[in-house]
Amino acid sequence: MQGTSVSRKYKGSVVTAASAVVGTLMWALLFLAGSEASHSAGSVANDTERAGPGAAVSLIFQEQEAGVAPYTVRYIVTDRHLRIDDGVGAQDFVLLDRLRGTVYSTNSEDRTVLAIERRPRDVEPPIELVLEESAEPLAQAPSIAGRRAQRHVFRVNGRRCYDVVAVPGLLEGAVAALREYRLVLASEHKRMLPHVPADMQEPCDLAHNVFSPARHLAHGLPVQEWARNGLRRSLVDFDTEFSADPGLFVLPEGFRMYTLETWSGQPQ
Repeated sequence: MQGTSVSRKYKGSVVTAASAVVGTLMWALLFLAGSEASHSAGSVANDTERAGPGAAVSLIFQEQEAGVAPYTVRYIVTDRHLRIDDGVGAQDFVLLDRLRGTVYSTNSEDRTVLAIERRPRDVEPPIELVLEESAEPLAQAPSIAGRRAQRHVFRVNGRRCYDVVAVPGLLEGAVAALREYRLVLASEHKRMLPHVPADMQEPCDLAHNVFSPARHLAHGLPVQEWARNGLRRSLVDFDTEFSADPGLFVLPEGFRMYTLETWSGQPQ
């Protein structure tokens, strides 16, 4: 059986790099924790608390990076929020306020909160990105909630970058929240891109994390994902009637809040 494919093409001008910046949220958390606050965390937390959690869906994934043992990640989705943590009792977490379009990441060791706001960024790719996508046959495709999974392959400049097994129509609200989350991070990656050295601008990464961050979500909820860089993610369980404590969506009081702009002194 032949797969179907579509392709898209981006082309941008060469960007002159000013400093070495890795455009990932994890790098920002490890390297920038402890920066001066731009405003207090408490005021945002109180506003978040009044919103309430609403009906929640939880998803449990097992994730693995190259050279790292598998670990569990929990995603909790409401109409207002997406919370990402490592399960019950987690001290640190990532919180997307879907109304504000802002991602917050807490660090209990440093008592800080990193805030990333989604802003329009008129940035061209620094290199040509030719995006290709194909659907491949999936032998004995699993059925989840009565829906059949499908496999999709994503290529950039002819290189196989990302594979996804997705279930169309499954937990569409959760898929929308994941898309919003990735778009917020991509807007920050675009802002930082002029400061990334040319030899660190890898086509797969540029496409997946910066210029087309949600294309792998277009076919439904990913239940399995694996990337060229060794990242693997598998859906272990989900609960469409999850009872979420409202406190899960409240930022901790007394933590210093900062943005990458306040740390670097760069314009927003």
